[in-house]
Amino acid sequence: MTKQEYIAKIKESGLGEDVKAKILNLLENNVLTKDILAQLKEILQADIDKTFDDAGIKVDNNDPEVKKALSELDADLKTVESDLAEDNAFVEKSLADIEAAVGEINGAEDAASADSVRSKLGI
Repeated sequence: MTKQEYIAKIKESGLGEDVKAKILNLLENNVLTKDILAQLKEILQADIDKTFDDAGIKVDNNDPEVKKALSELDADLKTVESDLAEDNAFVEKSLADIEAAVGEINGAEDAASADSVRSKLGI
């Protein structure tokens, strides 16, 4: 999933406007890193905790359903981290390809300039 797809999902979600604003600010103004993902997780967890507190619900982390939900959340976060790693690898490869192409162009320009000078000098 791309960063833009994550942004669209957040915009369409039922999250409160203040939570959406915090998340969108992080997503739109930062490169996705593990630190940013950790911040996103903290924001979402704080919102979940507040919702439960407001409803008077106490969460038991030993409850099988809670364990299952946490496990699914961890799996989703690992997927996001994997997607991030793939995206970063793609960007790094693209940058390397661009740098190689620039190097070839510079070499060709240098050779053309040298040929032009030689031609003007009659060598």
